[in-house]
Amino acid sequence: VPASSAQPSVMRVIDAASAREVILVGTMHYNPHSIATVETAIRDAAASGGLHAAAIELCDARWSSDVARKWNRERSLRRVLSEDEFQVAFEAALDCGLGDVVLADQPVAESGRR
Repeated sequence: VPASSAQPSVMRVIDAASAREVILVGTMHYNPHSIATVETAIRDAAASGGLHAAAIELCDARWSSDVARKWNRERSLRRVLSEDEFQVAFEAALDCGLGDVVLADQPVAESGRR
């Protein structure tokens, strides 16, 4: 199913193996619009009963849920300057009842060899 014109960076597809809807969100790192789009997509999926997992395109060398849990959610200059779509996706997933996110990227060392 093509992306809607209201959110051109959001694409909905059906997973052939599970027959579940998969929502792909294209982002630009540290972009406020991308951050808001990610949060909205996760919260909307949860509200409709369709949130079963959240995957972010990072490997464990670049992401730690333990570190992410320690982030202060209060608005601050540090938060605004360093907030990214990965952290927001993680927090929205937790808020919506998921225990963690799935890391869905190859190790950064392998990417660097290309």
